[in-house]
Amino acid sequence: MLTNVHPCQTKMGETLQCMSSTVKYDMGSFVLHSYAMPAVLQGEDEAVFQEYRKQLKVIFTNLASLDLALVLAGSQERVAATLATWRQRSLADVEVAVHLLYIIGEALPV
Repeated sequence: MLTNVHPCQTKMGETLQCMSSTVKYDMGSFVLHSYAMPAVLQGEDEAVFQEYRKQLKVIFTNLASLDLALVLAGSQERVAATLATWRQRSLADVEVAVHLLYIIGEALPV
């Protein structure tokens, strides 16, 4: 039997946990999709984007400390899909995949 109640709304604590997971997933998706450098950047714009990428790395690392499994799952999808077809992908996509491998290594607990 279907109901109009969201599955996470059975108890208040479960609702907050579900919302937290959704927010973390959305933030992780945003970070992964924002990493690619636009092709038209030059000079100062490129420097600004590199600074932006450093900030994204901080967010990525913080998300990994909150929910490593979620970050690894999202990153694995992106990296595996990109590297499986790297010859047909743009250089920017391949560069993001390789960079994700690097920052995952830095985000993993020792």
